[in-house]
Amino acid sequence: MSYIRAKRKQTTAFLYVEPGDKISSVKDQIANLKLDDGPSSGSGIRLYSSDEKTALEDGQTIDEAKLESNAVVYFVFKKSGSEDWEKIDVQAPAPAKDGDDK
Repeated sequence: MSYIRAKRKQTTAFLYVEPGDKISSVKDQIANLKLDDGPSSGSGIRLYSSDEKTALEDGQTIDEAKLESNAVVYFVFKKSGSEDWEKIDVQAPAPAKDGDDK
């Protein structure tokens, strides 16, 4: 068993996967996270490989997509009431301010 990191905006999800798992099951795992603005099923999610250009297809397996353990993928949602998709937007965490550790 291995894991991949799925990123969107300020969210990083660590997902456990097997080499034979389909990309569609990874999208379902993300949908099951119940993110505030997320879709209720994997059909409203698109995954991209770490190059941020290659869309991963539902029928591909983790192995076929060449996703190794600790790989990073990016996910976007379909825009509400539209056929358009969000752009990949991963935001670095804000640096801690003095006194934030209390």
